[in-house]
Amino acid sequence: MTQTQIKFRPVLSIQQISKIISLAQSESPLSRESKSILRTLVPFKAKAENSAIVGVATKSENLESTLGFNSEPKESGIQELYRKWENKVSLSIHEIERVHQYRYESNLMTPEEESEYEKYILS
Repeated sequence: MTQTQIKFRPVLSIQQISKIISLAQSESPLSRESKSILRTLVPFKAKAENSAIVGVATKSENLESTLGFNSEPKESGIQELYRKWENKVSLSIHEIERVHQYRYESNLMTPEEESEYEKYILS
């Protein structure tokens, strides 16, 4: 009976792949794991460098941005929508729902509005 091995697909740049290859090659003597890494990544890197496979473009360069921990708060977008709503600018239904959620979470509703909003979201 063979054991099934769980595998994952990380997102790596060519530079990161090169670093992993370099680290695996630096081992002396090569372990079974290093040989396995090299058998997988060396051909993969060659294919990527010769455009035999297409990479995925990513906007963020660091883990914090990828996970949404940007230094620029996401609140700015919703606050802009809120200002538009206050100035009676035409908004889509989705934008209006976001504004109401923002108002509810930020305690900007009257008690009556809160009650109506809670009835709406619980229905």
